[in-house]
Amino acid sequence: MVVNFRNTQLSKIMATLIHNTRSKRQPCWILRYKNPMDGGRYTQLTLHCPRTEAKKVLAKYDGVEVMNAHFPIKRDQPEVEKLEEQFLSAKELEISYNGYQTYKYMMKHFVNYFPKRELASITQPEFEKWRLHELKACKTLATYNTVMKHVRHFLRWCVQMDYLASTPSLKIMNENDVEQRGSWLEINQIEKIMKSAPDEAIDYFTVLLNTGARASEILQKPWQRWRGDYIEIPKAEAKARKPEQLWVNDTVREILTRRRKNEAKMFDFSYTVARRYARNARTNSEIEF
Repeated sequence: MVVNFRNTQLSKIMATLIHNTRSKRQPCWILRYKNPMDGGRYTQLTLHCPRTEAKKVLAKYDGVEVMNAHFPIKRDQPEVEKLEEQFLSAKELEISYNGYQTYKYMMKHFVNYFPKRELASITQPEFEKWRLHELKACKTLATYNTVMKHVRHFLRWCVQMDYLASTPSLKIMNENDVEQRGSWLEINQIEKIMKSAPDEAIDYFTVLLNTGARASEILQKPWQRWRGDYIEIPKAEAKARKPEQLWVNDTVREILTRRRKNEAKMFDFSYTVARRYARNARTNSEIEF
């Protein structure tokens, strides 16, 4: 048997008194009510008393609901930037350094769009507008999906911390949903890049294009990393947090053999210099990628 008592029509959610017939100790009543001091979560009490006494207890907790409806507890709503700092501080203790840096980078896509906004004030249409902005701004569909997944984790955390009532919808896209912009380089594009590159960067670009390596995997690395048929990437530096091998073909093998006679390391210039080479090659070749 369920008995609902309404003290006022202004109260939307009232406490509920349920007769627990399964208990061996009678009379037994279960009182369920929303606890405003616990983020509005439902709390339950077991009462072993006559029905009249249970009604008095119910009226007391019903009054809490009425007061909460008239005078809701206002919680401070930090700006998106402040919530991002709290979220990253919590994540830093749970994940690896590389994982933390990925979260930090991906969250900037969201924070830079809503820097000074209170998170609770952002509407679903605004979330959708931001999502479409990212779909257009990200160079690949994989980058877009990675941003959405990381921001989803942030929003779920905000729901758990009672900064949001529910998680906004952020759609993960696949190749059938959108025409993905191509990220492959054609032969003529590669030729333009190589022609525009300075002499000291030609070997560097050739190795990158033939192995698919990231710049950090070959810049300023000792020759011991090169094992003939592959370049060894230790666990500490690998993106997947496990040892990897970059397999080399005859073109790369010839370049490394020649450079080993004259260079202390495979490519003995800094990451900053390498980025400048890449930026200049992109500008001079007039290729958008």
